[in-house]
Amino acid sequence: MKEKLKNISDTLEQTKNSNENESYKYFPTLISLQLQLNELKKSRSQIPILDESLDKNISEISSILDSEILNFRTKNE
Repeated sequence: MKEKLKNISDTLEQTKNSNENESYKYFPTLISLQLQLNELKKSRSQIPILDESLDKNISEISSILDSEILNFRTKNE
């Protein structure tokens, strides 16, 4: 589970640092990451006893993703 979260986080970081000329890839990647994170949250809710830092990391990444998606939509309306 931690590995999946790290992969999501790494991909998000790479996506945020990518060239804006690749915006046609940017939004679909964000949505894909959001779906992956939602699946991870769902799995996490079924395993009650795990490291609390995992919950914190999931929450932080979720917040960043939500913000990036909102910013993208606002800029490209």
